[in-house]
Amino acid sequence: MQKSGSIKGKLLLLFIAVAWGSSMVVIKGSTDFIPPGMLLALRFTIASVILALIYRKQLKLIDKDYIKAGIFIGVCLFCAYFTQTIGVMLEMPGKSHFLSSAYCVFVPFIGWIVLREKPKMYHIVAATMCAIGIIFVSVAGSFSISFGDSISILSSLFWAAQIIAIA
Repeated sequence: MQKSGSIKGKLLLLFIAVAWGSSMVVIKGSTDFIPPGMLLALRFTIASVILALIYRKQLKLIDKDYIKAGIFIGVCLFCAYFTQTIGVMLEMPGKSHFLSSAYCVFVPFIGWIVLREKPKMYHIVAATMCAIGIIFVSVAGSFSISFGDSISILSSLFWAAQIIAIA
């Protein structure tokens, strides 16, 4: 017998996956009317105001070290979103999103460089499989990677850097 929390959790994960995946189509359509920088500024200004209102009491706890760390993490996050948005503008949303999601593979290797934590064998196998997937998705027929593909892959490096920065 399953707990209701398990079913609820799975449904929430499904909802998040659908929302996250379909957001790339919305972003591609939005960039036809709004430049990427302006789109990101609008999205994150609205989100910042809402979060500041919700967590206004905790804002008093912020000190100089939090601000420094927040700026570094924020720069990584901006670079990740900006390059991902440019990649979506230049390529099909699904392809760009797939290439951006390669951050999952880069995290252990950037962690190895920054945090000195050596990746395990399954990280290496996953990286190899992802690289093969990137080749199959990106190189299709011409055996070259487009500029948009390169930008999307760059965004995955920024996503990985942001995750390591949080760690």
